[in-house]
Amino acid sequence: MSNVRRNLMAVANSAFDATKYLKYELDPTGDGYNITGIKTSAPALGDLVILTTHNGLPVVRIDSWAFNGTTGLTSVAIPEGSALLTATTPIGSNNFSNCRDLLELVSQSAAGPFSGVLVSDHNILFKWHYNGGNPYIEVIAGCRGSDINSFLTNATFATRIVFRYRAFYGCAIEGGIVFHANTQEVQNEAFLQCPLVTSFDIPPTCTNIGIKAFFACSSLTSVTCRATTPPTLGANAFTSTYPIRVPAASVDAYKAATGWSNYADRITAIS
Repeated sequence: MSNVRRNLMAVANSAFDATKYLKYELDPTGDGYNITGIKTSAPALGDLVILTTHNGLPVVRIDSWAFNGTTGLTSVAIPEGSALLTATTPIGSNNFSNCRDLLELVSQSAAGPFSGVLVSDHNILFKWHYNGGNPYIEVIAGCRGSDINSFLTNATFATRIVFRYRAFYGCAIEGGIVFHANTQEVQNEAFLQCPLVTSFDIPPTCTNIGIKAFFACSSLTSVTCRATTPPTLGANAFTSTYPIRVPAASVDAYKAATGWSNYADRITAIS
């Protein structure tokens, strides 16, 4: 049993209450509290289970940057009954970026992967959206312990997958990442500054790669984009001098496309 699941079962009896070191602000609606950060006096938080309420009101959101750069935080769990599980925007951007000790992200939703419910798989927080029988996935947040390739293997019936803004920013995930065949969008800075990723393999279905989507990934040795039509490409999507491999019949189109033309000398055919 993982530490985070053990804590979910025994949080009421925990001798160390990490939640008392969190900072809260009343939500603008007045109906709940947002977690805004960690107190400067906080020790290493270890395994953190987010409380469902604060001062008698539900915890409804984790604001952007709330846990950014936190050391000593090894797991975060959102328990059953939390309003975060069904909130429209439960988690802001950059929440777990540069948390180098964070290995587990767990949502304990008893409802399962129903539309709009925050769930987790392989230490990745995401939402299903069923969209009239065409399920798609919105990937919200990951961490050092995220297994993206296994997560995507389990997502084979999703008709569309979107990696949200800064979902994996600063995460020390390792190795090559092969995106699912139905990945359509990698938003701005989704994988910014992932220092241990070695390659990205982008499927033919991708239509948009955002600003700095793969920027400053210092171990990156190659990017493969399999779309025959060059996806829309944001500024500074790539850095360094690694090759960018595309379908042989599309090499010239990529070299001439807006954004891609900045990397023309690195664009080569998939062998």
